[in-house]
Amino acid sequence: MKNKDLFIKVLFWTLWTVIVTVCVYYIIHNAQWLIGDDAIVIRHTGFGKAFLLSDTINPSAGRFYPFSYLAYNALLLLRSDHISAKAHYVLQAVFFIIFAASVTILLLKLLESQKPMLKYILAFLAFTIFVGRVYSQYTECFATSWCSYSVLAVFMLFLFLFYNKQKWIYGITALLCINYYCYCSENAFVLPLSMGTCALLFQRNTLSSKEKAFNWCLVGSALLFLVLYAILILPHMESAYDSAHGESVGLFENAIKMFWAQKLLVIGLVLGIVRLVDIVWNKKDYTCYDNLLLTAASCCCGNFILRLNWTLYYNGAALLVLIAILYFSVIYLKEKWTLVLFVFLAAFYGRKIPSSIQKNQQRREFTYREMASLSNKIDDADAVYWYVPDAVDYSFELVLRDWKYESLCVYLGWLRYDSDFSIMQMKDFRVEENTLWLMPSENKVLFPDNMKLAEKGRLVFDIFSIQGYQIGSCD
Repeated sequence: MKNKDLFIKVLFWTLWTVIVTVCVYYIIHNAQWLIGDDAIVIRHTGFGKAFLLSDTINPSAGRFYPFSYLAYNALLLLRSDHISAKAHYVLQAVFFIIFAASVTILLLKLLESQKPMLKYILAFLAFTIFVGRVYSQYTECFATSWCSYSVLAVFMLFLFLFYNKQKWIYGITALLCINYYCYCSENAFVLPLSMGTCALLFQRNTLSSKEKAFNWCLVGSALLFLVLYAILILPHMESAYDSAHGESVGLFENAIKMFWAQKLLVIGLVLGIVRLVDIVWNKKDYTCYDNLLLTAASCCCGNFILRLNWTLYYNGAALLVLIAILYFSVIYLKEKWTLVLFVFLAAFYGRKIPSSIQKNQQRREFTYREMASLSNKIDDADAVYWYVPDAVDYSFELVLRDWKYESLCVYLGWLRYDSDFSIMQMKDFRVEENTLWLMPSENKVLFPDNMKLAEKGRLVFDIFSIQGYQIGSCD
């Protein structure tokens, strides 16, 4: 029996190492920038400039996420000028390892009372689900959710250790993590607020004095964030950031869409109903795992109110729910059906890993090749213009085309070692020999009858909904 247990343990860590190694390899392999919010990173650490807290505080738009990009500043310890995309992805790979190690240790401790065979199989399946759910964000720079996931994973691990060992070293580490997490996005404060409040309300008779103090600290962390937001942001807000990204989707419609897109949340809802029945009718104790379910629900509700319409905004809640699903599945479904459920979920989320790797690698190769080619075309042309006719009415398309302009210029500037690089913006088209005209696809929405570039020029560049037309000879 001991040899069998040793074999399954060795097999688990072997497979774990293989998966983590492959994932890390493809985070770093063929590392290139993409057009989009990568420009935020390029403009700062890409050019060797540190991210400041003020860089991600924009009171007029209601934005306040000062810690979101700070992790990139670690790269400046090694180099202080033109920093490659590969260096940035090495950092993200380190954070992925932290994420993978934290959730694995948490899973093994959560399943410690199970038989070794069940323990390691379930831990491996759950680990696959964790990675499949968030891995794609570690292969991209457009959002810093990769940092949030790693911080959240460490928080969950030390939260578990604090509740089980009652040592403040674990509690303080968890509090440091959740406080950092709070300042990575405006809606993150909901997590400690809900978790602390629900524990104090529903577990007040079972919490130790340390646990009560810890949960009051969670609530205090959230309230501190809200106070700072009220002082630094609210008085200066002019027009709130469009969290729906221009989509005229209703609150209820968006909630249904996002909820269904996160299958773990659907399972979490079913589990929540089962637990509600058990607690109310069967007088079962409200546990910290129930708290995870309720906290995840609170986070989702906050996102629904803000009409956040990207699934990545709901990944944090999905990670919380997964821990609760694993814990309660062993209790309610027993061994056989728990394995069936997690095999299905692991297959569903595990298949996302190779597909996201393939898609990301193709995008990296294609984007760099086309952008390098565009840079050469700019050198050969007598002039380069960004074609943006005036629009009468405001629309989100105007915001998008300005964002694309900034993203394109920053990327080209990095390729050309010129942090001040820009393309001249033109409102009116005119035929000039040996010129290159660039325009965003939003022009076709704003001005569907304006086909001047397509009629007069030859398409030589088309990427990320940006087209480039050559006028005259550029040979």
